[in-house]
This record gives sequence, C-alpha cells and structure tokens, in this order.
Amino acid sequence: MARVLIVDDEAGIRETLAIFLKDAGHDIETAGCVADVVEAMASDRPYRAALGIDAALAEIRRGRGTAYWPDAVDACVQVFREDGYELPARG
Repeated sequence: MARVLIVDDEAGIRETLAIFLKDAGHDIETAGCVADVVEAMASDRPYRAALGIDAALAEIRRGRGTAYWPDAVDACVQVFREDGYELPARG
C-alpha cells in the first residue's frame, strides 16, 4: 500500500524524506542531502517546472558512491519504489 504524506512546505518535504531515510538507519545529515536533491528536482521551482521523481532518482543513482552516500541513495530509492512514498502534490 502506498503511503502519501501531506506536507505543505518545502522544508517539511525535505524533513519528512530525511526522517524516512533516518528511520532506515542513515545519518540525518547524509539523508538530508539526498532528500534535498530529490525534493528540489521533483518539485516545481519559480524558474522551471518539476523535473519529476524519475529524473530525481536517476540523478541520485548516477551519483551513488561519488556525490551521494550509497546507503542513503538505496534507502531513498526504496522509500519511493518499494514503499510507495509519493511527494505531495503542490497546489
């Protein structure tokens, strides 16, 4: 079953995703970095439309082990792909 959490601000989205990663046993600062990348890419910005969750997850996978801690990337991908987490629709 998919979990959909309602968080109404960008800081809340980053914090929520970081909590999911921390609950998987990852350092909050490392998890927060990965969460920031995913949230930033998957959300609309004033200067561009959202790139989407697929692009965001592809980016962290690409940087796994170089730019991003591998365990945090794996946990983030699991949260979205296996656990069914979805970023809330902004509106």
